[in-house]
Amino acid sequence: MSTGVISLLDQHLPERCAEIIRRGELIIFPTETIYGIGGSALDERAWEGLRQLKPDRTKPFTYLVADWEMAAGLIGGDIDRIRIVADRVFPGPVTLIVTSSEKFPVRLRNSDGSIGLRAPCIDRIREAIAASGVPWVHTSANLSGGKGVRNLRTLDTAVRSKARLTIDGRTTALGGESTVIDLRQFPFRILRSGVLPEARIRDLLA
Repeated sequence: MSTGVISLLDQHLPERCAEIIRRGELIIFPTETIYGIGGSALDERAWEGLRQLKPDRTKPFTYLVADWEMAAGLIGGDIDRIRIVADRVFPGPVTLIVTSSEKFPVRLRNSDGSIGLRAPCIDRIREAIAASGVPWVHTSANLSGGKGVRNLRTLDTAVRSKARLTIDGRTTALGGESTVIDLRQFPFRILRSGVLPEARIRDLLA
């Protein structure tokens, strides 16, 4: 696969990304934590490409959304309560575990019927997701068992070769992992501590 590199600041970024996403191909992109790789959540070709990098199906992928409206179409259960939380932590380095909407294909849900949602902080990435019109299924841009990367200099060539486009956002701001919050129960439960401290999460959701 021939690959290209585009600056995060390129004015044509959303359109370029949308074209690639609609073809079922993958994009490498920065988030506020580490670089990710992803494609259309509704395209089997994108899923196949990601599974070649991360074959362990016990480790689910996350869905990136541009805004609440995109997220709402994926969510089942108490959507009003989930929105209260999302309004306080989106966009940000937080992944919300929710019950999937019945309208969302079963094959795209986790084995327990859940999905993980995240709205990245970087405005240009959210603009690209919005332009593509679909959530992006994504994982960290490294091979299974490898360490997440904060800049393209340390990106494995095997990962780069899977993507049609790489977005250069220089070094990511935070490093580390997103904080994972399970909203399928009340009170919520923090499944993974990340770059946003637990105390800060509890302050935001108090």
